[in-house]
Amino acid sequence: MNPYAVLNLPKECTDADVREAYQKYLRQCPPEKFPDEFAAISEAAKLLKDETARAQWSLASTGEGLSPEEVLKKFVSFPERRQAPGQDAFRAMLQSCAKVSHQK
Repeated sequence: MNPYAVLNLPKECTDADVREAYQKYLRQCPPEKFPDEFAAISEAAKLLKDETARAQWSLASTGEGLSPEEVLKKFVSFPERRQAPGQDAFRAMLQSCAKVSHQK
């Protein structure tokens, strides 16, 4: 994900430009209707507002320093996917049923 492309901003943008673009896209893509787009916009804005993250992103995009993925992992927290309770037990039961049916 290129945060500049997500917010449609040049690399020379200011913090005010980032805030303005974020607010504009927030009005266009409300989180209730567009959760995926809102998540991408929020991550891009968070990355560009942080001077250290922005500098590391710039280095990564030129082939120096951290990769873009490493910058995202370092500065943007992603929620963990949670499994439904009992999902592992259900999966184990299905696998054992499949083994029994193959043995017959």
